[in-house]
Amino acid sequence: IIVGTDAGREGELIHRYIYNYVGSKTPCRRLWISSLTDRAIREGLQNLRPGKEYDNLYFAADARAKADWLVGLNASRALAIAAGNGVWSLGRVQTPTLAMVCARYWENRRFTPEAFWQVHLSTDGTGEQTVKFSSVEKWKEKSPAEHIYNKVKAQPSLLVTKVECKEK
Repeated sequence: IIVGTDAGREGELIHRYIYNYVGSKTPCRRLWISSLTDRAIREGLQNLRPGKEYDNLYFAADARAKADWLVGLNASRALAIAAGNGVWSLGRVQTPTLAMVCARYWENRRFTPEAFWQVHLSTDGTGEQTVKFSSVEKWKEKSPAEHIYNKVKAQPSLLVTKVECKEK
């Protein structure tokens, strides 16, 4: 078995929980990579390590998971008693995550859209395909964008001096 879970405590924990649950005794080798590029994966596969070398990582992850459960269980009960009514849930990861979700929700609710202008051009399509261009700059007023658009439009031809290609 080649273990390809996330490189870290949580990935090792997930693997061991499943491995132990199914009762497997098959030897494991660990793929430890932090990047998903072809090169990183190939190097990782050439440098597989015995699963036993990650026992302490598993023990640390298991202890942390149990501590999280105990803290969450007890903190939730304490909060429910202190708050009086309702069901309350508290946890080391859950509580700050919920706070981030709520903050983002309120950020979105308070968002007010602002109009902006951008210059968009395209080739006439006489070549093999139409190419579209958009200005990087955005203007809050229409007049600067309109001025640049008219200036470019008045030219009989344009020369592309730089092209950037980015993989996303």
